[in-house]
Amino acid sequence: AGNIYATAGRDAHSGVYVFDPQGKPLALIPTPGAPTNCEFGKLGQSNVLYITSAVGPDKPADAPARHGLYRIRLAGPAK
Repeated sequence: AGNIYATAGRDAHSGVYVFDPQGKPLALIPTPGAPTNCEFGKLGQSNVLYITSAVGPDKPADAPARHGLYRIRLAGPAK
C-alpha cells in the first residue's frame, strides 16, 4: 500500500511508526525498549513484521545491552 514502517524512539515512545505515502502517521507499534530495525518476511510471509529492539528501557552506560528479536503478524501482506 506504499506505507512506511520505521523504527524510532526511546522510553514510552519506542516502537515501529507507520506512515502513509503522504507522510501522515497511521500507527505506532510499541516495543519494550529502543528499536533498532524492522523487516518484512519473505516467501509467503509478507504479512509478518520482524523487529529487533532492546528488551527493556535504557540502561546505565556501564550495563550490558540486551536485545531481542520479535515478530508480529499484520492484518494483510505488505506491498
